[in-house]
Amino acid sequence: MAEAHYALIAPHMYCGPVAAAAAVQLDTCSPNFLIQEFNVNDLHSEILVEPIQFENGSIIPPTGPGLGVELDESVVNKHRV
Repeated sequence: MAEAHYALIAPHMYCGPVAAAAAVQLDTCSPNFLIQEFNVNDLHSEILVEPIQFENGSIIPPTGPGLGVELDESVVNKHRV
């Protein structure tokens, strides 16, 4: 609906790296994308086999299958409750 009304979008990413990967994939296919919020901490960087990369303040979209990211199962198991 936003695109049909020439409105820009700025998706809110409020949780972990898998949701971030989903938001980035949405961004890359949305012609009315403006900016992406992105939160990161040490766990977010450790839990992905290849963390989401940045270059000059921009997110480099992951290129793997699906959302483009893979969880490091050993890190997931270490934090399981």
